[in-house]
Amino acid sequence: MIGLTKTAAIDYARQNIRVNAICPGYCHSEMVDPYAEAEPALFEKLLERYTATGKIAESHVVADAIEFLLSDKASFVSGAAIPVQGGDHSRLY
Repeated sequence: MIGLTKTAAIDYARQNIRVNAICPGYCHSEMVDPYAEAEPALFEKLLERYTATGKIAESHVVADAIEFLLSDKASFVSGAAIPVQGGDHSRLY
């Protein structure tokens, strides 16, 4: 998906079309919440292992990143893969 984002960003840049990707981590959603509620201890271990913050994001955090990309403040951002993951890319495994 990231490769497709970068390729599309190059292909459509001259038409003033920006293409970016949001890469969300664990976030409250219809897919994640039932699993977290069914296995809270296991889910807490996953959060500790795979997020720097040790917590799950609220969905509005991802929406905020999307809002930024849609705004004029991101007018020169294209071909980017924006991680919204609580710092999991910063962790050393």
